[in-house]
Amino acid sequence: MSRFVLFVFAMLWMMSAAYPDEPVWPEGSAMAVGRHMQQSRDYFLKKLESRQAQLMKAVEAASMQKFGDKEAPDRRLLNAVADLHTAWLAYYPKECELIGSLSGTGGNWPSTHALRCEANLVYRRYLRLGHVLHCIDRIPAKDSAWEMNRCLYQLSPMTYGKGL
Repeated sequence: MSRFVLFVFAMLWMMSAAYPDEPVWPEGSAMAVGRHMQQSRDYFLKKLESRQAQLMKAVEAASMQKFGDKEAPDRRLLNAVADLHTAWLAYYPKECELIGSLSGTGGNWPSTHALRCEANLVYRRYLRLGHVLHCIDRIPAKDSAWEMNRCLYQLSPMTYGKGL
């Protein structure tokens, strides 16, 4: 019996040495999938923040307007883009919590579904900001203040397109 206990402790110690900061979850389990989704979300969230900063610089440069003999960026537009990003960051986890709750699964799977949703939405937002930046970059400098609006509509897909 004591050899068995010693063997179990040795195996646990070896497993903890191989994964010092992470618990070991079976591949395909809710916890393992959830951890992978969380890492993916966090990775693209960092990249999203970087892209948002690039977008703010591009909008500031493209929205310069003359006021007499001075030039200044369109502050209302800059604030709207920044506020939309802040609001989106607050919104997407709530949408995903609903998606996880609607999954109809038990145990840890609703949280896993919510994390998968978060990873997906953050990745899609990251791609969307990339499309907006690409669109702005293609605009000739002389037309940037007017044409940029067409690019920025992509940030709000629910209000642009077919409707009432």
